[in-house]
Amino acid sequence: MSDFHSSVSCSDVFCQGSHLEDSHLDCSHLESLKTEFITTISHQVRTPLSVIFLSVELLKLHGEDCTEAMQQAYLSQIYHAAKEINTLFNETLPMIDADLA
Repeated sequence: MSDFHSSVSCSDVFCQGSHLEDSHLDCSHLESLKTEFITTISHQVRTPLSVIFLSVELLKLHGEDCTEAMQQAYLSQIYHAAKEINTLFNETLPMIDADLA
């Protein structure tokens, strides 16, 4: 029967425990960063979506009373907000895909 204690020193066990603790802290930090990232992306998507919904709602309710210039302004707001969301997804999705790979 081999003597386990003779092949493993206390410093080896302490060192391994320290590495595990560091790994746990790294994982916790990564999870925190992911949560912050998702919160930020969610906010950045919701803001232009609010512009789109509000502009569409105003056009639905008051479109016939709006001048052509006002209608074009609302359509322009919708277009730019949709373009902002598209840009955000085009910049973000490759990072998410890389993280999942």
